[in-house]
Amino acid sequence: MPHGSFAAFKETLALKKARDIKKKSIYDNKHQVSKSPGSNTEFNFPKLTASELETVKYNIRKELKKDRRKTRFLIALIFITILSLILTFIISS
Repeated sequence: MPHGSFAAFKETLALKKARDIKKKSIYDNKHQVSKSPGSNTEFNFPKLTASELETVKYNIRKELKKDRRKTRFLIALIFITILSLILTFIISS
């Protein structure tokens, strides 16, 4: 016979079931607090002219290019660091 009591096993199962029900009720789609049923989200974006839109696109592209450059620099720096550690280990042994 296994160790432990049947009553403790039943209590554990009941607690797990209660916890699962509570967890499901939190994330249930029927109980969304932030959105009322039947309402659509409306965004209030300003209307841009063609030249303003091109300026916004240019600024976004410039920021993305800067971010890509930073990412590439960090990857290269990490690669060089790892490579130097490996070479140091190989040379010292």
